[in-house]
Amino acid sequence: MKGKPRVLSRSEVEGIVGRLERLRDKALISFLYLTGARISEALEVRAEDFRIEGDWLLVELVTLKRRDRLRREVPIPLRDPLSRYVVEWVRQVGKGRLWPLTRRYALMILKSARPDVHLHELRHTRLTELVREYDFNEYELMRWTGWKTSKVATEYIKLKWRDLVRKLQTRGG
Repeated sequence: MKGKPRVLSRSEVEGIVGRLERLRDKALISFLYLTGARISEALEVRAEDFRIEGDWLLVELVTLKRRDRLRREVPIPLRDPLSRYVVEWVRQVGKGRLWPLTRRYALMILKSARPDVHLHELRHTRLTELVREYDFNEYELMRWTGWKTSKVATEYIKLKWRDLVRKLQTRGG
C-alpha cells in the first residue's frame, strides 16, 4: 500500500463481502471491518472469545502490538447486516481459532474480491467511521483499539472541513 490508507464507503465494504463465496471469508472481512481489528489480532480470535449481550456481539481482542497484551472487548452491533456472517461462522466453528490462516492468505481473500484494497484499509475505514458517524473522541478510540496514547489517533482519523461544520451545526454553531 503506497501512501496513506483510504477510507472506503460502506457500500464498497458490502460489495467486497458480497463478492466472496465462502462463509469463512465473508466473516473474516466483515469482522475486520466491524471491529477495526488488526489482521494479526483477528487471526488469533477464538470462538470462545465471543458472547452476546442484548443486541451486541462482544468479542475479546488481544492487542498484540503491546508488550502487556492488553485484552479489550469490542462490541459488534447485531443489527448490522454484516454481523450475521460473523455470528454464523462462530456458531459453525464452535470452538477454537476462527481463522487459522496466514496473513498472506487473508490478503489473498481480500484481493480476490477487490484487488486494489488492503487489509489495513478496513481498520482505517472503521476507525474513521467511528469518529465521523459516532463522534468518538481520541480516548474512546484508545479504548476501542487498545492504543496506549491518543497520539496514534491522528494517524488514522481524516477529518475534513465538512466534518467540522457538521459538528458545529449539530451544536447550533
